Formats: sequence, C-alpha cells, structure tokens
Amino acid sequence: MKALDKTFAIRDGIEMTTRAVVAADEAYLRDAIESVSWQRRGLLQRLRRVDQRERARAPVPATSMLVLDAAS
Repeated sequence: MKALDKTFAIRDGIEMTTRAVVAADEAYLRDAIESVSWQRRGLLQRLRRVDQRERARAPVPATSMLVLDAAS
C-alpha cells in the first residue's frame, strides 16, 4: 500500500506543478497581448506595432513643442 500512496503523491505533485506552470504561462501571454496595439502610420498608412508601456513613457514629440513655442 505504501508504494501506491507514493505514486498518488508523486502524481499530485506533478499535477500541481503543471497547473502552476500553465497559470504562469497564461499570465505572461495575457500581459504580452494586452501591452501591444496597432496603429496606421506614415504616408502609406502601414500598420505599426505600438507598445502601450513605451507610449506611456514616450517624450513629447519635437513638433508639438515647436508649435507651442511658435504660438507664444
């Protein structure tokens, strides 16, 4: 009976590890998918990937600053 109990304990451990790995992988993929969006850019309106985390940290474009300086 002890060998059978060990087998069940090992299987339970493997199943718990599998669930943890799958949950971590799904969270990683969900974060990667949600952090990227697409927008059309340029003269030919090509699709360009825009990382939302980078967009939040991006500096103000120089053209916007020039327009504000010229208006004042």
